[in-house]
Amino acid sequence: MSSLNFSKAPKRPTIGLLPLLVAIATWSGSARSASGDLKWKYAPSQGRVITLFQGLVLDKKGDLYAGAMRYQQSPTLDLQKREYGLISLMVGGALSGSVPHIKWNQTYIQELGESAGGQPNPFASLIIKDDILVAQQYENTVIVAVNKNSGQLLKKIPLPVTAEMRRGPGALGNDGMLFLNRCENDSNAIRPILYGVSVAEGKTQWKKQLGHRSSICNQLTFGEYQAFAPVLDATGIAHVSTQLNFWSESIPAGTFHAVTNDGSITDGAELPMRPLQSSMGEEGRVYTLGYKDRPSAKTDYALYATSPNQLSETLLSFTMNFGYFGDWSSEPVISGSSLYSIDSSGDGYRWAMSALDLSAKPVSRRWTFPLTLGDGGSYAERPTSTPAVSAGNTLYLATNQALYAINAETGVPRWKKTEYKGIKDLTIGLDGTLYAVACGDASCVIALEGDGTPLAKGPWPKFRGNLANTGQFLDSTAEDPVEPPIAANVTTSHDTVEGLQTVTLDGRASHTDSEGGLKYRWKQAGGPLLKTRIIGETHSQAAIEIPPVSSATAFNFRLEVTDGEGRTASNNTEVLANPPEIMHPPRFTVSPSAKKSVKGPKRIKLTALLSPLNTLGDPVTSGWSETTTGYKAGIVRDRVRSDQVIATIPHVTEKTTFTFEFTATNSAGTNSEIVTIHVMP
Repeated sequence: MSSLNFSKAPKRPTIGLLPLLVAIATWSGSARSASGDLKWKYAPSQGRVITLFQGLVLDKKGDLYAGAMRYQQSPTLDLQKREYGLISLMVGGALSGSVPHIKWNQTYIQELGESAGGQPNPFASLIIKDDILVAQQYENTVIVAVNKNSGQLLKKIPLPVTAEMRRGPGALGNDGMLFLNRCENDSNAIRPILYGVSVAEGKTQWKKQLGHRSSICNQLTFGEYQAFAPVLDATGIAHVSTQLNFWSESIPAGTFHAVTNDGSITDGAELPMRPLQSSMGEEGRVYTLGYKDRPSAKTDYALYATSPNQLSETLLSFTMNFGYFGDWSSEPVISGSSLYSIDSSGDGYRWAMSALDLSAKPVSRRWTFPLTLGDGGSYAERPTSTPAVSAGNTLYLATNQALYAINAETGVPRWKKTEYKGIKDLTIGLDGTLYAVACGDASCVIALEGDGTPLAKGPWPKFRGNLANTGQFLDSTAEDPVEPPIAANVTTSHDTVEGLQTVTLDGRASHTDSEGGLKYRWKQAGGPLLKTRIIGETHSQAAIEIPPVSSATAFNFRLEVTDGEGRTASNNTEVLANPPEIMHPPRFTVSPSAKKSVKGPKRIKLTALLSPLNTLGDPVTSGWSETTTGYKAGIVRDRVRSDQVIATIPHVTEKTTFTFEFTATNSAGTNSEIVTIHVMP
């Protein structure tokens, strides 16, 4: 096999849509549903033939690729036939449909394995650079490079088999050098070994032990080790961490190392705690969460920022009273001047996600989103995937209990989906679609409605920094993705409101490359259901009245556009409503079904309509009563509506007045109105 060609100069690629080792179409011809709703599910397992997925990556066209492993239990039940491959799902371009279109599905490794050896892993780490898809397979310690357009195998690169093969994903530079950190067992300890693999040449160029004789792979629990992935700065230098043995009380407990393409290693910043997975930020700053003792027990944590000048800064610290019991591959993510990291809710028993303001001096928390306690310990809610941030300022957070969409600016949740708990490999497509490995046992890939905006610009808005999973800062800050053929672009007259406010929704910047223009449809997509209707819901501009609220509330509105070819696109916008300084009692209108002067006997319907602009979240108690002095007509309440009664007006021998009062009360006070009926003989 000949050498592969990679771009030598730092290239600023455009980020596009991605495939799975299966390819799927994201610009769908069908109508869009509410955010977080399922668009499609790809679950190919049948009978005893099981397909598992791990690792999702997108290319510049928006097509999606996934690592897949099929296995079938043999009749003797002691062996499994295993096939390791990749699937390309076409989700980009102008293909229509509600299910993924398989572009290609290739197997690269076949073997028989012992069924008692535990569940095998599929190709787990996928990276795209130019037209090359690089995949790492854990169990056979094999790296394959394939043509992403056809699935043709270009290179198969073996790595030495050792007693310990735990490793994180690699980082791939522009020249095709793959930096791969592995845990390998020597006679004394589990050592961190860094490989420099030339994907273009199809061979290992060098391997180096990191740290010194007391350095070991990150030991998360007794007997469990993890090699965390390197990150590449803008110059192509890899940064990777090591830790000291737990029985060593030496300070520092962790060290960062800078590694060049030729394997030259320079020791860098030292940490008082043992580092976990890192992210790369602006100006070569590396962000990593550190821990004091094993994360499987009570321990202290801290988030550090290390600089090229070998200084480290503590950004936050917290203590948890029980172990994490989860996957520690989750990375801090960075969008603009905000960093999002695992944190504590403050009580030492609940995990949380916090937003830090990196522009503040000193760095401070913007908000903290606490997770649930559950039963504590291994049952506490915790992240299961690195979060991802959209250009529309939505932070998507996957935990073992739910999938959340959170306003990245305020920390206010936009929606929560418990049916998608435990998903992994979360990523965002060019049209804002969410993709993830799901179904509990990783037997399916799902696509969910997002906020309609693509991945946020860098420096590190998702797992491995970018859609292509290269782990390189330069790719994370690349230029805007290729413009789709149809797009819904939304602005609002107000991002935040206080009290009663009319908000204009503007979709005039939407576009299509098709002749005939666009059809528009506005609807509410999130927040408490508004009783006011959208004015101009089928026009490019619309308006909606936002009522007062009793507490900070996010309202989400969606624009769906359709062009002459039947293609659709959608986009969401959010308006945050804050409580007014002065709250008001409920407003309403009353209307009797008869004139104020009637002859009896007669039945009169008395109706009160509460205003749709009353304060949301402030409960209203209301009802009718008869306030007539002397002989009363009597009222009968409607069985369903408390705001409606029937008054039975009797025959009278002289002019008589009957009075009825409607009252409505909330936390701000009471309003009332009296209806007077004059009855003539």
